[in-house]
Order: sequence, then structure tokens, then C-alpha cells
Amino acid sequence: MFPPRVIAAGRAQPALLCLCVMSGYGVAPAQETHAGYSLTAKVEKIRDGELASAIDRAVRGAMRRLQGAKCARVFDDFSDGDGRSLSGVLAEMAGHQSDPASRAIFRDGREHMTCRTSPVAAFTGPGSRVVFVCRNRFGTIGRERAELIIIHELLHTLGLREQPPAPGEIDRVVARRCGS
Repeated sequence: MFPPRVIAAGRAQPALLCLCVMSGYGVAPAQETHAGYSLTAKVEKIRDGELASAIDRAVRGAMRRLQGAKCARVFDDFSDGDGRSLSGVLAEMAGHQSDPASRAIFRDGREHMTCRTSPVAAFTGPGSRVVFVCRNRFGTIGRERAELIIIHELLHTLGLREQPPAPGEIDRVVARRCGS
């Protein structure tokens, strides 16, 4: 198991590129691309329709934000654990046969200890495809904040670590690049 990456419920969060949302209740056609890259987020194993809908809305909003050149540059602001820019990681993914769209998978994290004992809205580990979403927090935050949280988590799925940069610094960069 990877060490969880924690996002406090009151902080703004970063953004990501292109996402196609698939829920356990059907497929929502949201495939979009930016700079030739496509990143698909799957919402799976979420039986809670309200949570699945909240994630779907946030992912779609994050996609719209990432269509803007300013927001898309967030991938240039961060590197993975090997020092490669996240935009470079995306470029490498686009060149492979495997669809980079399968990168992010959103799951209900309500049974995970992190959702039960900490003030986080979502968490993952660097390079992990799975993002756990804490319904008790994610479902109560505003639209922009939820979209920025999705972007923040997607940065981690591409290999972004923390400490450094601190979670608050990631949040500030994402909010500056992708916030309203």
C-alpha cells in the first residue's frame, strides 16, 4: 500500500489535463485533448450516486480548466520523483501504445482510515492510478475547489511527490494557474 497523500478540506487544489469519466452507472462521453495528450479518469466502484455525480462534475470542470493554456502549464511547474517534468511524463505516455486515458481511477474512500480520521477530501500516492475520494468532505465543497482537488490528485498520479513541495505549495500553484 502506498503512503496516503493528504489534502486538507479547506485548501485550494491543483488541476489536470483531459479526462473521460466512466462511472459504475454508465459512460459519460467527456474525452477531450490538449496539446495532443489525453488523460482519462475512471470513476469506478462507487455505488453512491451523489458521490459519483460530484466526481463526474469535478472531473469535467477540471478538463475545462486544463483546456486553458495557463492552467495546462501546471504540468511544467512540477516534476516526478526522477526529476522529469510532468509535461514530459504526459508526452511519454502519449507516445506509448497503452492509452494514457486509463491513468486515473477514482474510488470511494469512505472505508479507508484516512477518510475516517483526517480532514482530507481526496488522496493518493505518487504514481498511483487510484485516487480515493472522501465523500464526507468532497461532497460538501464548492465546485471550483472540487475541480482543483481533482487536478491536484491527477498531478500525483503522474508521479508528483510531496515534502517537497509541501501540499500547500502545490495548492497555491494549482490555484494560481487554474483558479478563477
